[in-house]
Amino acid sequence: MSERYISPLFIGLTRPAMLLGVNVEFIGIELVVAMMVWSITANPIYLVVVLPLHLFGVICCLFDPHCFRILAKRLQCGITTNRKIWKSDRYEAF
Repeated sequence: MSERYISPLFIGLTRPAMLLGVNVEFIGIELVVAMMVWSITANPIYLVVVLPLHLFGVICCLFDPHCFRILAKRLQCGITTNRKIWKSDRYEAF
């Protein structure tokens, strides 16, 4: 059985905006955490704490580039009522 052909143009058009291997939204979260750490400690060496957070984001985005958008939608909507019907979450009515 031959493998399915996936066009690189299609992948490029559907991928979210990425910066340093993670979504731009996640970079915003990282910046907020970095500024909080820096303002609390007033020592730039403690910014190394952000590196494991970034590594976690890179690993998640390698698995699925939309993982943080899906997580945000899940936190916003909670468990959906049509989960029993479809055995999955669907966040739109139609």
